[in-house]
Amino acid sequence: MRLNPDCIRDILFYIEEHTDYLCWVSFPRNPQNFNIKLENDYPANVILYHLELCKEYGYIEFPNSQPMGEIQIKRLSVSGHEFLENIRNNNTWNKTKEISQKLGTSSLNFISQIASNVISDLITRNLK
Repeated sequence: MRLNPDCIRDILFYIEEHTDYLCWVSFPRNPQNFNIKLENDYPANVILYHLELCKEYGYIEFPNSQPMGEIQIKRLSVSGHEFLENIRNNNTWNKTKEISQKLGTSSLNFISQIASNVISDLITRNLK
């Protein structure tokens, strides 16, 4: 399966919106029991795959133990919040994706660097 940065972004928005200090979010492990709706429509297996990538990239925090049949998420990690803040604005996100496509890469590390540079450029232009 190919990496879909839009799906990663939508998952991070969902987790941010549905978690707090006392409230965790759960994703069913079985795609047939899946009832999570993100901003854009993705098949359950795509969401679950990208959820695992969020874990591998260190964007989300998990409790120490997981119940059978679901994936519980405590919150976004610090790096998850930082990444999401860098791509939150739709104009910044679209510019980041445009540059990424021109350069022919969609790795999240590269996308994160591009987003940071797009924001730095905006800051520089607004300080003049």
